[in-house]
Formats: sequence, C-alpha cells, structure tokens
Amino acid sequence: DLSLYFFKFMKSEVVVKRLKNRLAGLGKIKDWMDDLEKNLPKGEHSYYLAIMAQHSSRVAEIEIEFTNRLIDIIQTKGSLSREKGENS
Repeated sequence: DLSLYFFKFMKSEVVVKRLKNRLAGLGKIKDWMDDLEKNLPKGEHSYYLAIMAQHSSRVAEIEIEFTNRLIDIIQTKGSLSREKGENS
C-alpha cells in the first residue's frame, strides 16, 4: 500500500491506531469471503466463485499477519523512522 511509505512521517500512536482500524476492516473482509464460500450453492458453475472467495480470504489473512507484525515493530521500536547512518 502506498500509505506505508508515509507512516514514517507520522506519530507512532496515530500509525498504530490506523493499522488497528485496518485490521478490523481486513477481518470483516476475511469473514465475508469465508461466509461467501461456505454459503455458495454446490454446483458446477459456482466453483470459480469458491476459488475467488478462497483467494480473497487468503490475501486478507496475509495482510492481517503483515499488519500485526508491523504494529509489533512500531510498538517495540517506537517508530518506523530509520536510524541515521543505517544503510538498509
């Protein structure tokens, strides 16, 4: 996401709050996709919808894992700003 590039210019508390809001939205998307897959009618024409729902659910799951790690980093380090002289 483009917004990740700008988090280093924001206060850590604001970033964490926005990331937690993002987590809530991602959780809703994952639940929605899981429900969609579960409630699809069984038939030869719904398999592609099930595959799309599985894919979207997995993408949301990966984003949730990443966002949780990012929150942990920010809360541990205090910010996303790089130290002076750091090369990587």
